[in-house]
Amino acid sequence: MIYKIPLEFVYKYFWNGTEMAKEDYLSSLNEIYDKTKATEGYESDAFYSAEELLAVLESN
Repeated sequence: MIYKIPLEFVYKYFWNGTEMAKEDYLSSLNEIYDKTKATEGYESDAFYSAEELLAVLESN
């Protein structure tokens, strides 16, 4: 018989060198992260040339 055990990863969360609970870490992150400037990651059609990428990086 084959048993399937779900994978549960264990993460340690640190903020400025202090270990904290996941909820506290996410709360601290949300305090400083401006979600209005967030974009979706891994857009399959979003490719840039080297020049375009530099322009994007320099404009932010």
